[in-house]
Order: sequence, then C-alpha cells, then structure tokens
Amino acid sequence: MLSHRRFATATILAALLLSSGARTAHSEPKQGDFELRLGNASTGLLGTGTPSGVESIRPPRGSALTVFGLHTGLGHFVTDHVELGLQLDLAYIDGGSGQTMVAFAPFLKLLFVQDRLGFYFQVAPGIGHVTHGDSAFDLNVGLGLEAFVTSHWSIRVGPKYELIKGSGSATHVVGASWGLSAYF
Repeated sequence: MLSHRRFATATILAALLLSSGARTAHSEPKQGDFELRLGNASTGLLGTGTPSGVESIRPPRGSALTVFGLHTGLGHFVTDHVELGLQLDLAYIDGGSGQTMVAFAPFLKLLFVQDRLGFYFQVAPGIGHVTHGDSAFDLNVGLGLEAFVTSHWSIRVGPKYELIKGSGSATHVVGASWGLSAYF
C-alpha cells in the first residue's frame, strides 16, 4: 500500500534526480516559454472526492477501493507572468465497477517568481465525463508555491478547490495540489 506521504516524497526525490546540471541565475519563465506539467488530480466526478491522486482503501469488511488521479497540462506564457494552456485530468476508481473520468479544461495561470520561489494562482473551467455516467462542468481554482529545483524544473504545491456540477447535483472538493513542472 502506497501512502500519500510516501508518494509525495518519491515525487520530490524524482524531481531532484531528474534535474541536471548546475542552477543558472535565470529561473523565471519568460514570454514565449512553455510549461509541461504532471501532478495529482482529484476524483470528485467519480463520487469519492479524494484530492490526493492515489488512494487505496482496504476496510476490514466490505469491498476494497483503489483510486488513481493524474493531472497533465501544457501551457504557453503569453507574457512574463501570464500563462494560457490546456489541462487533462484522468481518474480511475476500482471498487468493483471500474469507472474512469476524463476532464479537459483550458487554464489561466498567473506566476510571479523571486529567486527560486514562485507564487501562482490558476483557474481552469472545463468539462468532465465519467464512463457509465454523465458529463459535468468542472471548475478548478488553485494557488500555491512553486519551488524551482533548477532553471527548468519546479515542484508545485498548494491548496485547491474544485466544483463539479452536473445532473442536478454539485460536489465540492477541497484539498492539496502537487506536481512537477518542466519549462522550456
């Protein structure tokens, strides 16, 4: 069983190992740069509301539940501090039925960097669809810190709010967002 903390620790260690070369003075993305990101995705569309990205629930009685959520995105800096892009969230839940969720969303991200530390705010309104289910409106709002490990790699962490609205119901998910970003 892989816990949240072990997974987050492994992610941070992987970022440090993947970063190569000496750090240069330039770490702030500039107009024209791209960001490729990978991180956790919540699974609110699947009814679990878990924002961690990976969970395995094994109760002493009843069915086991495994949840996996992955967030990817590609963005382009239209100015030194404004990024526009598209994100894709994938989630899978195996509690017997095996449901999958796919959500697409354009995003707007504001990023301000001082030395190695950046502050970001992001909003992403999109559409999600669940197998054997309905489509839903999916709104993600996040803010947090982005620590640059090298001039091209960063680790992102912060609080996140997600509203999922569809079929006459609304789900609110509050949790932590974390991930890796590569800038080129």
